[in-house]
Amino acid sequence: MDKRPKTPCNFVSYCATLIPTVFDDSMSYYEALCHLVAIVQSNSEITNQYIDKVDELDKYVKTYFDDLNIQAEIDHKLDEMVEAGTLQEVMGAYLNASAVWGFDTVADMKSATNLINGSYAKTMGYYAKNDGGGAVYRIRDIASEDITNEMTLVAIGDALVAELIIEDEINVLQCGLYADGETDNTTLMTNLLAIVPEHSTLYFPAGSYQFNSTVTFTKEVDIHCDGTLVSNNARPMFLLEHLKNCKFEIAEIVEKTEQTFSYTDGANNNCAIVLQNCLYVNLKVKHIYKFVIGVMLFGVEGYEGGCYYNTIEVNHIESCFHGIILLALAGGYINANTFNNIVFDYHTWQTSETPYFIQIRNGVGNTYYNNANNFYKLQAEYGMTVTGGPKLLYIKNGQSNYFEFDRVEIASSSNQELFVFTPTYARCNQVLVKYMTTSMTYTLTSDVNVVTFPLQYGVTNHQNNVKNITSALTLAENVSIAQGSVYMDYSRQVCYVNLVLQTSGAISANTAMVTGLPTPIDHVMTYERVASSTNLYVNPDADTVLYITRSTVPSTIVNRTYIASGSTITVNLTYKTSTW
Repeated sequence: MDKRPKTPCNFVSYCATLIPTVFDDSMSYYEALCHLVAIVQSNSEITNQYIDKVDELDKYVKTYFDDLNIQAEIDHKLDEMVEAGTLQEVMGAYLNASAVWGFDTVADMKSATNLINGSYAKTMGYYAKNDGGGAVYRIRDIASEDITNEMTLVAIGDALVAELIIEDEINVLQCGLYADGETDNTTLMTNLLAIVPEHSTLYFPAGSYQFNSTVTFTKEVDIHCDGTLVSNNARPMFLLEHLKNCKFEIAEIVEKTEQTFSYTDGANNNCAIVLQNCLYVNLKVKHIYKFVIGVMLFGVEGYEGGCYYNTIEVNHIESCFHGIILLALAGGYINANTFNNIVFDYHTWQTSETPYFIQIRNGVGNTYYNNANNFYKLQAEYGMTVTGGPKLLYIKNGQSNYFEFDRVEIASSSNQELFVFTPTYARCNQVLVKYMTTSMTYTLTSDVNVVTFPLQYGVTNHQNNVKNITSALTLAENVSIAQGSVYMDYSRQVCYVNLVLQTSGAISANTAMVTGLPTPIDHVMTYERVASSTNLYVNPDADTVLYITRSTVPSTIVNRTYIASGSTITVNLTYKTSTW
């Protein structure tokens, strides 16, 4: 074993400079020689190309301890190989073929002096070790057309560049963005968008990414964000402009600056995300918190003429003044977009303004600019009483739009106008409310739209005075309304009422089951099969009374009982309102 002091020397120093992760100056000649031979022999291409030199180095290892004179001779020979460049030739080939240099940060890599054309570098972080920005780079000679950007192409001295190796997605932390929730990423994000190829996917790992100003997307890229995008008064935070066939999947978007209500009609500000003249964009956000507006579709004259065929899904819009706004200006259209699984949750903000779940409006003129948009699986929860009452839907301008509310829950209040349609310019829109957890009175203001909602909570219309339908009905003994719904079809001036009547005891054949129905009744259809397999019919008498009988003619009623305890009869009524 070598007992001599381990002092620095040309050969050992060269190895330590060349591969600092393997060698250091404290090694003896023999230790450094053994490591060196093992490295070059691990690469068959190097061994075959420089077989004589590799064999010579291997011979030195095997004969090193024959006697002290041989040790001194080998040490001297190794120094000569360094001075003559012979060893550099062998190791240069190895480094070009397989070496990966390790560095803590990008700054450390930039200041390195041991990188050569064809080698690789691996960083443990971008700004600091373990900050999530660690990456692998290919080192090559700088080309005349190269433009370094300190993101995907980093300058190494005057002659080399480190090219970021990108696999499926571009990690924004590897490009210098900050996930600390404090540093502004606006300029960095804008610079990154300028250099990445179209159809790239930008990946945001877990963390908080702050933006102090609007980031505008004009290049068709995809976004995959597992972190939180934080707006520091950015209005809007992300503006998607003229995009086509892009996909944005974002875990959370949060406004950190306390907002006051401020919305200018016809403007696209104060939003988390704005889609302006986009086609086939798929936007999916799990949580949007405390913006004035959650998502806006903005149609203006110009590129493609508006927003078409986009798909929007926001699982939770929390404490925003407005959830979704469709805004079309002159020459722009917002047509055939689909909205899914959107929950509007208004609990913890000011009560002096009216929060809207969905608004469909235009900036100028009265042409139909918002058409055939579909909203599915909507949920609304207003956990606080607000001035003027909450609004589920306001349509100033648009036709043939469809809205399906799975659930509506509203804090106790009165005189709420949940659905507001501007006369003449809101036409043929349909609204279906499947479930409500409130007993308030509602107002419908329109003349050409359809709204369907649970009957048990009533409806007020200022034009036809159909008010509190269930409270106006008188039910016979042992009869109750198990469930029901009502919708107003203003385009045909017809109100449809669907009832399911539940009996808890026997009812005589000539008993009026329900009285107090709105008049006149145009059509009645019933069906039910009782234990005796008798087909029962319900007939209107004087347009206000329902009788149960075996015949469609009231005069044939006989005094006998037809419904046993617990039976159900379904009654579908269609009637026209008396005034319009």
